[in-house]
Amino acid sequence: MAKKKVSKTRKKTAKKTLSARDRLKRKAARQRPENLFLGVDLGGTDTKMGIVTADGQIIAQAKIPTLAERGGPDTIRRIAAALKDLLRQNGLRQSDICGIGFGSPGPLSTKRGIVIETGNLKWVNVAVRAPLQRLMRLPVVLHNDANAAAYGEFWRGAGRGSSIMVLYTLGTGVGGGICLFNDLLVGPGENAGELGHMIIDPNGPLCPCGRRGCLEAYSSAKAVVREALAALDAGEPTTLSNVPRDQITAKRVFEAARDGDALARRIFHDVGWALGLTSGNLINALNAEVFVFGGAMSGAWEVLYDAILEGARTSAMAMSLKDVRFVRAQLGENAGIIGAAGLAVKEFGKRR
Repeated sequence: MAKKKVSKTRKKTAKKTLSARDRLKRKAARQRPENLFLGVDLGGTDTKMGIVTADGQIIAQAKIPTLAERGGPDTIRRIAAALKDLLRQNGLRQSDICGIGFGSPGPLSTKRGIVIETGNLKWVNVAVRAPLQRLMRLPVVLHNDANAAAYGEFWRGAGRGSSIMVLYTLGTGVGGGICLFNDLLVGPGENAGELGHMIIDPNGPLCPCGRRGCLEAYSSAKAVVREALAALDAGEPTTLSNVPRDQITAKRVFEAARDGDALARRIFHDVGWALGLTSGNLINALNAEVFVFGGAMSGAWEVLYDAILEGARTSAMAMSLKDVRFVRAQLGENAGIIGAAGLAVKEFGKRR
């Protein structure tokens, strides 16, 4: 009898010491294989990937350097090898997976499964779907990375439960995605969701796309640095004058704004106001109910939020604005993995 009691105690202790990730792995092991998917988030520096359940939980993930300069075929081969390693490390086979969702910078074609051209990667007409399907022997769906992140937040993040959600991704540039009625808006030309290229002022600052006055030219990290350097050149008083020019970053400007620097606060007010102005136009056009803000620049939320509201009040009809929520993204760096996997769930469903 004493031995049985010790055994039970050991079992209870072992159960208590299981990590959350281990519990998820056990849950996955109990699930039928058709409930598991792979999500891939291709980035300019790193590529993140994960094994994801059909209800959007990551049970294991990995990261490899993208090394885009080696060319698309090499990157795809290494991603396939990393996915196989990830499956093997978690006691799974390729046949246990229902499908793969792949998010990549664009422009790209979901229908053709190719990256058409992307500045970050320097790829032109690179096939993704066909070679990855051949290497993994699994169906693959390719989507824009910002759209994948948008779907992740809509499916399992800050936009969960909404009918119409808009996501802005704020970083070096401004991206985005629109989800409505349980679907991702892609458009017949597959270019929907280019929120960073809505025009605020046709005579405004030059955007990397070649046009003037795009939202990206006002609300990106590059725009923050540009405005800070211009103000320093003009001799405006600011604590940033103590920072070497080559160390002026959006993060430095945010820290100064948070500490009360008037110039830095004005710069971030302008960033938020532009985001709010375009959000208000989308409220009028779509009657969207949730606006989600993700990406590195969303870390400045405390100095952006009020300005976003101010901008939205400038352009949105009052009756449509009153019930709208403006919130930070919830999924962080995992939004792309979860969203890509979610789009695979949507595309391929569950095996019978």
